[in-house]
Order: sequence, then structure tokens, then C-alpha cells
Amino acid sequence: MNSKIKEKINIVREKAKLDDYFDFVIASIGESGLTDVSDEFSVSKQYSEFMKECDGAVFGGIYFWSRKKINELQKRVEWIPGEKEQWIQIGVIGDSPMLIRKSDGMVYQFFTEPELKNPFFELGQFDDFLDNYVLGEKYLVLFSSAKEDDEWFQYMMEQWLGGVPCKGLK
Repeated sequence: MNSKIKEKINIVREKAKLDDYFDFVIASIGESGLTDVSDEFSVSKQYSEFMKECDGAVFGGIYFWSRKKINELQKRVEWIPGEKEQWIQIGVIGDSPMLIRKSDGMVYQFFTEPELKNPFFELGQFDDFLDNYVLGEKYLVLFSSAKEDDEWFQYMMEQWLGGVPCKGLK
């Protein structure tokens, strides 16, 4: 995980420690202390590094499951078309499953509407996904109304979006 992502995660973690409303409603990061999980889940090094920092996290409408929850809920990938063993569900984006393809570490949002020709929306390698969609302006791609009414997006705007350098905690 690059230093820019780590810095943003640490700022969010500190804000959540100081503000119960923020921690409960806007963003929350589980304490980790985990060792390498890449072998356990057969996932990318980037995701494994994230799990060492955050054992479960919420960033607005994006929920990363904890290690325990991932183990409990993998049966959900049974209904995904194609080779089920190639996927691991790591959380949800809104109501949609968030998946990593084990072979290349790509992150996908999976839409469950049966009429869709291609239900997979590619979001990039894990660090790119974190930097652009979870902690960046592309959050609006996932949540189009976020600009007006999403407290996580508003927080990011105040802290580091729009080319404004990270201002630290308020």
C-alpha cells in the first residue's frame, strides 16, 4: 500500500477515534495487527497489506469485511457465474458484492440483476481502487448522489479532494 493511501487511512482512523458520530455513521476502521493474509485467502499482496492495516472498514457506502466475516460469508460467491473458486468477496459497495479475482487482484463490483449481460464492473487493482474509488473522486461513479448528500464524500472534499493537499484533522 502506498504512503498516500496509508496517510489517508490513518487520518480517517484518528478522526473516528475522536468522533463517535463519524465512527458510527461516516467511516470506521477495524484495528488489525493481522499478519500476511495472502496465503489464507489467495489474494493479491495489495489487499493483504490493506488487511494488515484494517481488519474490516467502512468508508461511506463501501464496506470491507473483517477477516472473520470473509471466512463466514464466502458461500455467497456460489451464485457468481463462471469459476467460483477464482473469486473472493471482500465486502459490499452499497448493496452489491465487492469481489477480488484471485488470479490478478482486480477488484469488481458485481451487480445481481439477472438481465445484465455483463454483471461485473471492473474497478482496477486494489491500491488503485482504494485511491480512486474509496478515498477519491471516483467515489461519485459508485454513488452518483454522493456530491449532494453523502457525508463520507463531503469529508473527503474537506480533507483532500480537488487537488487540495491533506489538511489533517479538523
